[in-house]
Amino acid sequence: MSRHNSHSDSWYDSVGRWLSGAPKRKRHSEETPTRQVTVEFLENRQLLSATNTSGANPTDLNSASSDEQTAAVAGSSSTTTTTHGVDSNGNPTTTTTITTTTTDNDGNTTTSSTSTTTVDGTTTTPSTSIDTDQALGMALQADGKMILVGAVQIDTYGNYDFGITRLNADGSLDTSFGTNGKKVISFDLGGRDADDHLSMDQDVATCVAIQSDGKIVVGGYAQRDGFGNFDFAVVRLNTDGALDTTFSSDGKAVVAFDYGGGGDDRATGIALQDDGKIVLVGYCQKQQLGDNDIALARLKTDGSLDTSFTGDGRKFIGFNSSGNGDDRGAAVKIQADGRIVVVGYAQAGGTGNDDFAIARVTTGGSLDYSFSGDGKKTVGFDLGGTGNDRATSVAIQTDGGIVVAGSASSVDGDGDFGVVRIKKNGSIDKTFSGDGKKTIPFNLGADLEDQATGVAIQADGSIVLSGLTQISATGDFDFAAARLTTAGELDTSFSTDGKKSIAFNMGGSDNDVANGVVLQSDGKILLFGHALRTDPANTDFAVARLDTDGQLDTSFGTGGLKTIPFDET
Repeated sequence: MSRHNSHSDSWYDSVGRWLSGAPKRKRHSEETPTRQVTVEFLENRQLLSATNTSGANPTDLNSASSDEQTAAVAGSSSTTTTTHGVDSNGNPTTTTTITTTTTDNDGNTTTSSTSTTTVDGTTTTPSTSIDTDQALGMALQADGKMILVGAVQIDTYGNYDFGITRLNADGSLDTSFGTNGKKVISFDLGGRDADDHLSMDQDVATCVAIQSDGKIVVGGYAQRDGFGNFDFAVVRLNTDGALDTTFSSDGKAVVAFDYGGGGDDRATGIALQDDGKIVLVGYCQKQQLGDNDIALARLKTDGSLDTSFTGDGRKFIGFNSSGNGDDRGAAVKIQADGRIVVVGYAQAGGTGNDDFAIARVTTGGSLDYSFSGDGKKTVGFDLGGTGNDRATSVAIQTDGGIVVAGSASSVDGDGDFGVVRIKKNGSIDKTFSGDGKKTIPFNLGADLEDQATGVAIQADGSIVLSGLTQISATGDFDFAAARLTTAGELDTSFSTDGKKSIAFNMGGSDNDVANGVVLQSDGKILLFGHALRTDPANTDFAVARLDTDGQLDTSFGTGGLKTIPFDET
């Protein structure tokens, strides 16, 4: 995969996380260039964007008009071959094979194909040459089992469903959950038109939390129409993986903000209050393309909107530091006093100039003016690059300090892990790394892209970060982790220099990306995300477990690593 040089045209999801992808889709006519659509998962978490093929430049569904969404992408062409024959029972068959050749910006060429066979007028399921499955959220059960959630590709057209899996403590699939340890859930809000292969239906799980009774709450977004309209989406599962029908009658709930624009509303983070209420964060589209606000929704335990939160259960927060701006939420935590801390990014002035954004709201949903004077805080690293500093994750220390992590843009658009610590009153804590801010370059392949996607606080106050590090200019990535002391310096008791990179090396171009971090009660460190199995974009859910010293825990999975393909039963 070629490497992009700016965050405005990048591989990242809606909150700045790296996503891989390239689901191929066919068109109706033969020998016609196919179209590429860029799909942002969050993010979130962001997030190389999943793409489909076409004959012009990549286009982002979140920032493109309807006309732009039907055009697009250079360097791709396809041909269709039709073969007639008979099957073993003597029935007439027609096999249509679409071969797509794609050349990236570096001149690398990849070829893939899909085939559809019609037997006596009945079409069989197309073969899937690309299967992009990505874990975007993780939570631990009280018994130590691991819940992973994300996006699972369900067909060759680039459509996705919620994917959920549960692992035992040793990394093996827990077959008591769902079907052989896996569960796939579709919202089917009408995103895909069966007669139009160019329409999309993408339901993406981005986050997960475990209730005190063991039930599993999964957040994300679901596509409402064939192009750019999405809603917050939530499911609740019983402990065996079955939908909990006491939640919103069928186990699923959808929240639409619909404040204007295209209705692009996506949840990227989740937290549970002590009373069991569910807080979701993400972003909602306002009056026009590119005008988004951080969005919050709170649900009651039965799945209905909690009207004690802002009057209708929904809240949007605009930083508007540059007029109408692109402000997006990525993660949320609940303080011990019940106040809600949200992080993401805010457009600071013009395209390609974003800052970390932090906001705090009261239990009733109002901005907390005891935080930074107006309930909002922005932090820029200003390293001399594009100025795109984007927070992806947050953790709260026992003393109430707020640790925010993400990416800080450096010279020429390259990025480093970026971390800032904020005091309870919203001011920067300058006892942390001298000025309250810390950047961490891995530099495994010269000055390339390193990005923090998750943060967690150990019992001793040490700060553990997850993310990705770029190891070559052609776009290869590895899982990355780092640990800081409470003072904000690299902890050299962790992997000798405070930093660790992990390659799955399953094949292809080795694009392995950690989308978050979770700490076990014994101090072991879980990194989750996706690993590339084969080019161009066959990815699987992936988990790595580290001992407290930063070395792979060989008692987990295979040598400390575990991958979960959803295309295998």
